[in-house]
Amino acid sequence: MVVAQLAEVFGMVGTGTWSTDGLSQKGAPVAWTRKMPELHLPWTLTFPEPDRFRAAVRYRNLDELTVAEFRGGRYAGRRIDDAEGRPARIGVLINLSGRLVCRYGDGEVAVGPP
Repeated sequence: MVVAQLAEVFGMVGTGTWSTDGLSQKGAPVAWTRKMPELHLPWTLTFPEPDRFRAAVRYRNLDELTVAEFRGGRYAGRRIDDAEGRPARIGVLINLSGRLVCRYGDGEVAVGPP
């Protein structure tokens, strides 16, 4: 009851889950490519072959803030610079397992085991 009241007061109206369960091996990467920009920024994505890609995400919207928990397979991507006319964004990334490599300009940051 208290959580529902807080959600109403603070505008937590959008909650949901999404996954690639039930999609074909070819359909899962396509579906994630379409879903990711709804929760994050626009990206161009690639998926290693022959790995089967799976993804699941739980998310909640709080006004202009989206909090999402992603679990999934390997993929690579490049953010599409379409900032023109869009509000400023801040991203916080917490990597719970596996290896994550982020490249910004000429720099590279690796998180997780080698």
